[in-house]
Amino acid sequence: MNIENLMKKTYGEKILLADANKMIKEFIDLNAITVKSVKQDGGQGINIEPSRRTRAVELNGNRCNAFIFSKDLIMRFFDGGEEDEFGNPRSANFLMVILGAHTEDVVRDGQEFKAGSFTVLTAGCERRVVKVNDEDRVGFYALNIPEAANEYPPHQVVLQLEPKEGLLPDGFFLVAE
Repeated sequence: MNIENLMKKTYGEKILLADANKMIKEFIDLNAITVKSVKQDGGQGINIEPSRRTRAVELNGNRCNAFIFSKDLIMRFFDGGEEDEFGNPRSANFLMVILGAHTEDVVRDGQEFKAGSFTVLTAGCERRVVKVNDEDRVGFYALNIPEAANEYPPHQVVLQLEPKEGLLPDGFFLVAE
């Protein structure tokens, strides 16, 4: 794909609610298998240092699959209200969602997160053409602003995106506790 086509390419697409619900269920089912596998031997079959093994077990033991961000936290990347270190307004073209892991035990909004527990970050970014080894490449770059990313909480367990009998009254998700 040439640079012009890459710059026009859209990222992400609309999908049907039924397809989204199938994907959510598949994640939950596969994650349960992974968690069971890791917990059975604690990752002993993998040659890693003990502290990293502990964090890997923590990461795989988390059943949360949804992370709620307020509109204000997301829109700040797009409304031109954020400024770089020189006071220039910055605005993103894209939102990047990144899976990460805590590097140490932390408390955020009264919740405790152990080292190795996963976290989700969002960052507003711009798509740019850059030279890499004399070749034009398309890359995505976080906005050059002091607080360039958001981190959840709260985390949730989402079972589906449509109301179903047996779920909480609002019908959309159960809160992980």
